[in-house]
Amino acid sequence: MFIYASLLAYPRTHPLHITSAKGSQMHESNTAPNNQNIVLTMSEIISDDAKKTATRGDVMMLAVTTEAEFSKMRSWISARFDKVDARFDKVDADFAKVDARFDKVDADFTKVDARFDKMSSENTHNTNQLLRRNTAQVLSIAISAVGVIAALVANIIF
Repeated sequence: MFIYASLLAYPRTHPLHITSAKGSQMHESNTAPNNQNIVLTMSEIISDDAKKTATRGDVMMLAVTTEAEFSKMRSWISARFDKVDARFDKVDADFAKVDARFDKVDADFTKVDARFDKMSSENTHNTNQLLRRNTAQVLSIAISAVGVIAALVANIIF
């Protein structure tokens, strides 16, 4: 209603580009020829030549135009934030995939660590068995050497 009332107060000969917001869509109407599109500023409302002050209709028209432009800017900013949010969601999803891959790599390393632990315990067991065998062989050789020395001493003495 405010837009309609302010349009009635403004001269119809003045080119004007109006944008109004309905729901989430922007609706534009153009009362000016296609090659003319103006933006009202204070210098247009208060003429420098005549020093004519703005009428109530002029001020209302500026308010409508300003609100329409702010509405366009708000919609544009909101759309950009929505795009940025969508990109952040995609980045979060990509990070989740990377985290899942790292978890898989960690699980694989855990398996490898378990295999190394098993091999290490098997090597320790095998090393202990070899040490026992070698100790038995060394003792057996030492006993044989003592026996040979005793036999030599016995042959020399007797």
